[in-house]
Amino acid sequence: MLDRAQLDLLAEARAALPDTRPDLSALVTARLSVASSLLEPDPRRLALATEAVRLGRASGDATALAAALAALCDAQAGPDHCADRRAHATEIIELASGLRNAPLELLGRRLRFVAHLETGAMADAQADALAFGAAAAALRHPRYLWLVPLWRGMWALREGRYDECRLALGEAETIGARAGSANASLLVQTQRWCLLAALGDRDGLAGMLAALDSLEPGGVWPRISRALLLAQLGRTGEARAGLDAVAPLLPGLPRDSEWLPALAQVAETVALAGPHPVASWVRDRLAPYRDLYAVEGFGAAVRGPVAHFLDLLDDRSGGPPGGPPGGPGGGSVFRREGEFWTVRYRGVETRLRDGKGLRDLAKLLAQPGREIAALDLATAASPDRAPAPDPGTGGLHEPSDTGEVLDATARAAYRERLRELEGDPDRAAEREALLEALATAYGLGGRVRRTGSAAERARTAVTSRIRGAVRRIARDDPALGRHLDRSVRTGAFCVYDPDPLEKWTV
Repeated sequence: MLDRAQLDLLAEARAALPDTRPDLSALVTARLSVASSLLEPDPRRLALATEAVRLGRASGDATALAAALAALCDAQAGPDHCADRRAHATEIIELASGLRNAPLELLGRRLRFVAHLETGAMADAQADALAFGAAAAALRHPRYLWLVPLWRGMWALREGRYDECRLALGEAETIGARAGSANASLLVQTQRWCLLAALGDRDGLAGMLAALDSLEPGGVWPRISRALLLAQLGRTGEARAGLDAVAPLLPGLPRDSEWLPALAQVAETVALAGPHPVASWVRDRLAPYRDLYAVEGFGAAVRGPVAHFLDLLDDRSGGPPGGPPGGPGGGSVFRREGEFWTVRYRGVETRLRDGKGLRDLAKLLAQPGREIAALDLATAASPDRAPAPDPGTGGLHEPSDTGEVLDATARAAYRERLRELEGDPDRAAEREALLEALATAYGLGGRVRRTGSAAERARTAVTSRIRGAVRRIARDDPALGRHLDRSVRTGAFCVYDPDPLEKWTV
């Protein structure tokens, strides 16, 4: 990076290549695009990557085309091109399979994993993480292996399993050091920062701030991170001063992979440090990306859905038209009154006819952060009725369990077979089938799913009715619908896990 001599040599080589070698021209042009990062204007990098793809396709050389597509992903790293990057990464994976090129496949998996996270396709991201882990284990090279525990730590952090996150971080740090990877060191520190913030560990956060100050990093993004660290430490005056200094620089921030998480950090800083003039500018820039997620690095942390940061900025600017939380009507309410439910959120009140999905939601809202088994929800009594299972979910002790979707022996055999198939294009279909089977064998938090059981049928039924209830709510109160959509997770275990904490009267 930032190597002008490399750029000059690549440009000279590109000019000297004959028209009869479009494969080499594609490779050199792709590398020129990547090496131009932070040195050349973004339109120039994009033009080079686009030309590399054209040359790669014209050459018929799969390696050249895959390299060009990877360069195009790099040039389109911002939030406007998530779908494009996902498509390019899928093509890289397919080309790598044909070439029996495991490192190239891992590159494609990593690129697609991040695109899945950014678009909220969490199940697809987990499937790619599983496939990446199997391929990296077969290669046994630390250059790839450190991402496996890093991503495991990311999922643990996201689900509040902080001890597991800490253990995974230690593993990622050790393997990353063996690999000599600067990216590993940076992303481990990023995830550690998010973990310390989640735990409210002020001593740890103070250490992060001291380490950042000792490096004296330049650029806009580190200044944003410093302001947020100050706000997390309660030094709100200094945090606002940091925002004052960085605000004039924000319009020049490249709209690349760091742009969305950087603005999300600004929103978090405003939420902690108090109103700031930059808030309205940030809100206007984030609004078109409401449905995306802010992802740090290669998946070190999912900072949250953009809609969450818009809500934070709304709160600091007086809230949406209905009013902020705690306004007229006394806060958030989700209460049953006979055959109807009264729901009040941010001053907007609605009434909904009773339904099982609303009863499920009420139980989750009453116990934020606590996982409740779908089977318990399915068989729970209504407030004014005797306990009875929902039709089709069976009783609590129904002896119809036919076992795990894949038992432990099968799961181990599948992983071993994946290692044997690594790089064999003639067995690509078998390999994909094994990956799909493994991806569906696990539920929330990595728990092994069971099939043919009351628990499995309850998972399906409860998920359907909770999502149906959220859709009903969203028709009358879109803001609450968005809040529930991002805060309620369903599966074998269901949980209401809002960030930040929202308290309900149920």
